[in-house]
Amino acid sequence: MRWWSANHRDGIYTHKGSVDFRLRSQGTAAHSSMPEAGFNAIPPLMEVLVRAQQEFNARPASDPVLGELTFSTTVFHGGDQVNTIPDAAVAEVNVRTIPQFDNDEAIALLEGLVGEQNRRGARISLDPYMQEPVVQAPRDSLLVRLATKLGERISGVTIPVVGVAAVTDASSLLKGKGPDFPFMMFGPGNETMHTVNENIDKQMYLDFVQLYQRLFVEYLGQAG
Repeated sequence: MRWWSANHRDGIYTHKGSVDFRLRSQGTAAHSSMPEAGFNAIPPLMEVLVRAQQEFNARPASDPVLGELTFSTTVFHGGDQVNTIPDAAVAEVNVRTIPQFDNDEAIALLEGLVGEQNRRGARISLDPYMQEPVVQAPRDSLLVRLATKLGERISGVTIPVVGVAAVTDASSLLKGKGPDFPFMMFGPGNETMHTVNENIDKQMYLDFVQLYQRLFVEYLGQAG
């Protein structure tokens, strides 16, 4: 099965956490010829974003499996015409967290930066509207061993067991389950995710149907 060697999926047992933030900056509209009559909502918000990028980049936090803590500004809206001082600006940012710097620490860092701007006269609100904690599961669980064994048997190639930056519903489903609860993200796919031509190979899809059927029987038989 030649396509597995180039496009096979890794076996994933741990992944980063994620926090999505929305920041709203409130200003006062005015004509751009009289900026002193208003309050531009954009500059204090930009200051928070630039400072946040610097602060997160400066953090030495790194995980041997998951890699670096990351901060990304992904959405920005402000103003509606060139000759008006904008009375509102909104940004959304995403932080991918690791065990060495978790979601609570990311929230606290941004809260501190927003607080600094608000003490200078800005009116910025911060909403961490989506949170998914880091998933840390055993690398050598029965589930991981059986799945990789079956994957290698079907594909004829070695299945690496790794961690990734992407997040899954396991962040919610594993809450309260304890550190030894097994988890594995393992399915058909390639490097086209979130692109205009996202796709999977038909044969890979069919192979995973077969793999899951065998995995359920073997896992339940041995774990039961």
